[in-house]
Amino acid sequence: MIFIAPIDVKQAWPIRHKVMNNDHNVTPTGTNVDKDKNGEHFGLFENDELVSVASVHREGDDMQFRKFATIEEKRNKGYGRKLLQHVIEHGRNSGAKRLWFNAIEGSADFYHAMGFTETEQTFIKDGNKYVVVEMKL
Repeated sequence: MIFIAPIDVKQAWPIRHKVMNNDHNVTPTGTNVDKDKNGEHFGLFENDELVSVASVHREGDDMQFRKFATIEEKRNKGYGRKLLQHVIEHGRNSGAKRLWFNAIEGSADFYHAMGFTETEQTFIKDGNKYVVVEMKL
């Protein structure tokens, strides 16, 4: 059975760590961000196993989507798409006007298919190029 539910940020840390950090010297709590304390965190579960996580942070009418991760062995099953759709609906239901996030270069096709558009804002972090993508809610 697949379901999505709010989670505590500490539940997200192991998946974030496994997916986002190849540096084994980084602890799972090293994948937290300053905004985590005030954010909302969601998890997609497969048979009670947490397999995908996402966090959102509200700033006025904007909602930032961050730290989206699905464990590798559970990818290509549509779980990320389901979780992102949940986040979009959550944004709409909570009155946000815009959902945005920093997408790593090369991931645009997935986000375009979900209805996001690229902005002119780009930056480089840790050698990776990012573009800010958004969706008007």
